[in-house]
Amino acid sequence: MIRARRLLEAARRSQQLAVAHGAARFTAPPLAALRQPQLRPHAPLQLARWQSTSAAASEELRTFRGELDGCCDTGNWRQALKVLDRIDKRGYPLDEHMYERAIGACARMGKVEVLPGLLQNMQVDSILPTSATVDYIMQAYLAREEWKLIVELALDVTHKGVPLSAAAYHAAMEACGQARDASSVKKVFSNMWSQCGVSVDASQYAATIRAAGMGGRPDIAVNIFNIMEAKAGLAAAEGAFNQLIRAQIVNGALPQALHTFATAHARGVVMDESIYTATINALVTNEDYWHAGRLFEQMVARGVTPSAFCFGRVMLAYVRTSKNSAALACWREIVDRREPAPALKRYSRLVQELAATSSSNLTVAVFEHMRALFDATEIRDPTYALAIRAYGRLGRTQAAVDLFDAFVARRAADAQPLPRTAPLYLAIFNALSRDSERDPAENTRDAKRVWAVMRANVPVILPPAYASLAGVFAASGELGLVESLLDQARAPGRAGGGIDMSALELAVEDDNDDNDSEAEIAALLAKHAHEANDVDDMSDLHDQILFSGVISGFSKARADHSAHITAYLQLMKARGLPITDSILRASTYAFVKFRQWPLMNALVDYVDLPALGASAGLCFGDTISKLLEAEAWESARVWIAAAHQRGVHAPIRDKIAVLQRLRELGSDEWRVAYPLALETLSFKQLSDQNVESVADAIAVCTTAGRADLALKLYDRVVSHPSRLERADADNSAAVLPLRMYKDAVLALLREPTPDAESFERNIRRAEAECAQMLQQHSKALDGEALSMAISIKATMGDDDDVMALFETTQRLGLEPNTYAQNAALAAFARARRPDKVGEIRDALLAAAAADPAFVPEPNVVKSLLFSLAILHNTTTELVATAAALPACSREHAVRALLQANRMDNAVEIFDETVPLKMFATLVGRICDARPGRRECDPLAAAALVLKYARFHGLAAIRPTSLVLKVAKALVAHGHLPEAGHLLGLYADPDGDVLLKDLKPFFQQEVMEMLLFIYGEQRQFGPLGQLFERPILAFPLNVRHYELAMEYAVQSASPVAGVKRPKGKAAMRALEIEGAAQCLKLFEALRQQFVKPNGAVYVSALRACAKLKLLESTGQHVLEDARAQGFEDLVRTELAALATGALAERETELDSVSERESEIETETETVTESDSGQAAAASGFSERECRANGAELAQVALFCHRNGLAMSPAVATKLLALQARLTKKATKELEFIAQGRADGPAEPAAAAPSARKRAARRPSSAGAGARWGDLFLEPLAADDK
Repeated sequence: MIRARRLLEAARRSQQLAVAHGAARFTAPPLAALRQPQLRPHAPLQLARWQSTSAAASEELRTFRGELDGCCDTGNWRQALKVLDRIDKRGYPLDEHMYERAIGACARMGKVEVLPGLLQNMQVDSILPTSATVDYIMQAYLAREEWKLIVELALDVTHKGVPLSAAAYHAAMEACGQARDASSVKKVFSNMWSQCGVSVDASQYAATIRAAGMGGRPDIAVNIFNIMEAKAGLAAAEGAFNQLIRAQIVNGALPQALHTFATAHARGVVMDESIYTATINALVTNEDYWHAGRLFEQMVARGVTPSAFCFGRVMLAYVRTSKNSAALACWREIVDRREPAPALKRYSRLVQELAATSSSNLTVAVFEHMRALFDATEIRDPTYALAIRAYGRLGRTQAAVDLFDAFVARRAADAQPLPRTAPLYLAIFNALSRDSERDPAENTRDAKRVWAVMRANVPVILPPAYASLAGVFAASGELGLVESLLDQARAPGRAGGGIDMSALELAVEDDNDDNDSEAEIAALLAKHAHEANDVDDMSDLHDQILFSGVISGFSKARADHSAHITAYLQLMKARGLPITDSILRASTYAFVKFRQWPLMNALVDYVDLPALGASAGLCFGDTISKLLEAEAWESARVWIAAAHQRGVHAPIRDKIAVLQRLRELGSDEWRVAYPLALETLSFKQLSDQNVESVADAIAVCTTAGRADLALKLYDRVVSHPSRLERADADNSAAVLPLRMYKDAVLALLREPTPDAESFERNIRRAEAECAQMLQQHSKALDGEALSMAISIKATMGDDDDVMALFETTQRLGLEPNTYAQNAALAAFARARRPDKVGEIRDALLAAAAADPAFVPEPNVVKSLLFSLAILHNTTTELVATAAALPACSREHAVRALLQANRMDNAVEIFDETVPLKMFATLVGRICDARPGRRECDPLAAAALVLKYARFHGLAAIRPTSLVLKVAKALVAHGHLPEAGHLLGLYADPDGDVLLKDLKPFFQQEVMEMLLFIYGEQRQFGPLGQLFERPILAFPLNVRHYELAMEYAVQSASPVAGVKRPKGKAAMRALEIEGAAQCLKLFEALRQQFVKPNGAVYVSALRACAKLKLLESTGQHVLEDARAQGFEDLVRTELAALATGALAERETELDSVSERESEIETETETVTESDSGQAAAASGFSERECRANGAELAQVALFCHRNGLAMSPAVATKLLALQARLTKKATKELEFIAQGRADGPAEPAAAAPSARKRAARRPSSAGAGARWGDLFLEPLAADDK
């Protein structure tokens, strides 16, 4: 009633005010109207009667106030409302204290429905509630848990500037949290700060943070926490941190919670055990086991005592991170606690979670502790099933059977039924199939017994049960029972043939063991039971489950049943049955256990990605991990390649250990190492251990010669985001392992490059990486690292850095490799540093003296000897070093001198220990050198041949063409006597090698070279002896005789390098000797089956002319030519000789004219002696030409007179020679040249004209002519 009356009165007063001010407002100017204050529409006017200050009114008001106080204290809410009504009727104003007492009375009695009306009246009266009023209302709402009303009230009063008391604020925050209204939390907090101007203390901040967390907004909680510290200046205490962490873990912000823990630890705030336990539980629940273990370690380090529940959660985290020893320690702590009131549910959950891991030992330990703490009737059946399965995994099959028997016996003793679900029976089947100690027959009997119990108690037997039993029979080798059970399972009328979904759901409970297929089988059955449209679909599904169980059993058998597994796989593939994850895992387990690698490689063809589904990656990862553990690298390559081709990401276990093993083995399996390294690099955070693992992979790629892959891995490590972030945070580059640097630099040096620019780029990068390596590992360098730096600098041609780095290596006492030693020796040699070369030599000699088994590297020895060869003029130190170093001989010294182009010194130190190969190399280098060079000394080669023949005999020189090569070099350089002496070794009948015993090719070469040498030297005795040799292996022809006779008949012609006899008598004697030898050669020719030519006849006639025997012996020669029909050959040869003689004379006269012109043009006066010499030279040549011409004319006229008519052209040419002829001969030639028939000696028949042809050869093989041009065509060389 008071509320209605007050509302009506407020409305009436508002209308009166509007009417009173309306006319004035409309008549006033617009600007004045805008400036008038706007009245609040619901603000009633203060009546004048309310402002009475009489004593009677004051007394009455005090009475009313007293009554309201009494009502508030007693909770008489009706009387309080009546008092308010009387006060209002009397016209007294109601204030906030009156409303406070009335609201207090209502709140005390829980009259929540009255409170909104009183608040509305206060709003109408423009009265703000006091803090006490708000407290009364809050208490009433809290008692009724009216969370939304509390939130609305807090928002309203704080917005109006009414501060909340501490209790009211906590109640408002609790209400916001219960209502999950985080936005209201922020508004109430902001209103307290901005509208009310009241500061909030630490406990209220904690309550606000808690409410934000309960509202699902951990970000708001963090914001409020930051406001508390930044704006309010309050240091966060344990309570604030607790509430903030709870807000974060409740809403799944675990990384933020860990960051908050780190902040609290950094500030030295010790948190309560409950918040540690709550966080660890949240981390384990979210499978963040590693962080859970770290947080537990920090908790223990700070002296906080964990609870038993905390130990249980962190024990699971340790098991999941393979820290089994730490998990066992946690379990011992739980056992030692001796809890006064252990909770069965907690232990049951612990067994369930441990059973899903590989820690069967802990599972069994927890279960046995449960049996000691609790009565057997209290433990649930699934816990027994998990324990039995754990016993089976441990190989304690008998313990599993005993536990099952005890369970059955206890149920029988308590008159309780056995379980009607499958997990307990499947667990015992699983344990029996895993057995490796008991008699298989005993396992079969126990399986049959358990099967009988199961059939008696389980109403619906599903295919997983048949599959498990078939696995037991298969593991025991009972193939007959397997087939029988499969037939029974396929029988249409078998027990439990129908599908009961409730029983099926109970069968799904199982763990995720690698070789246990029951869970997957049951899940598969549950998935497809609803989708099966006909009996055939269900039949295929049942067969798939049965085959899976059989294969699982075969994989657990003691004997090798790989063939049976392959047969079932082929059967499933032929029938189109999907091959699931469990089948592949079981097959892999068997093939790896019995090392059936061909079958393992073929298994990849059975992989069906649609059948695997989401577990494809885990299946591939598990298979590859097993192959890597077994070091089956080939099979691992096949599976890795298959996963890559099918786009499957396979998480592989123990990558670090596998890569380390590959590196230790020195393996080249880069196809295995490279994918493992790529997977390691895919982590968001790359730890130092991961970097070491990638370094192992780089080493494997380097060993395999895949420098490109090694560089790719190195680049990815360097550019990995986590390492870049660390470098930015630490303001320094991330340090890589030393061996990674070395492998990267080695890869850069070995990487094939298409062009010089790419090679230069690689070298520059290698230099940069090497510099970074030296900088980062300056205190941990080894000899290999510095040797690599030396090699790079040597490649770049930086001798100064090479020498500096090598001196650093020596100063640090490190051992350089052979490349570094070679580079250093080359640099020191080029820098003319014999002292440093001597230090390296002394170090090698000292190492050899200290260790008799020490053998220096051949390349180092080679570089050392070469450096000594180019640094020292003498060979003393070189020979001494070669003699002192182990595994070093005189051959190495000779090779060093040969490399230094010191041929003479090499020949000098050559001894009998140097092998034939080095001898041949040295001879070839000397003979092949270009003329004019220092090393081109054929005399040294000849001396070397003689030395080798003295050491080992002439027969040891192989191939014999080496001697010919030296002889040709001697001849080419004008050393004819030496060449003759060298070849004469084979012509010596007392030598150890006879020329006739050698190959025909070699005989021909030696014969023709000696012919040339003797002929050029005018040694007619040895020349004739060449044709008196025993029968050779190659035939002599007319060219040999022709050449020899030509040399003999031209004995007076000058030869370069051969001294002419002094005096006319000596010259005449030489001519006579040559002519006589020529006739002997002609006689020998005519006694052989060799067809003569015109040249030999003409040479014989010329010899007769020299001996003045033309009329006697000459007649016989000419008669022989006529008798053999060779007149034309003789006539042609004479014409050719005349033509050649004339051309030679013209050439000689031209050269004399040029010489005289040069003498005349000289500025200096030519002395008489010089003129005499010139004249003598020209006269000598002219005299020779005339003498030869006279002899030729004499022979030609002799032939003309004896029937071989001379043509006018030949006669003309003979006259042109201006030879010294008698008048009669001159006149006769003139007649013939004029073509007169009445000449002094008219021929019997006209002679044919001589054929015009170029000179066949020079008149002598003198200076400037190649001796080889005069030889015959050589025979085919079948052996050189």
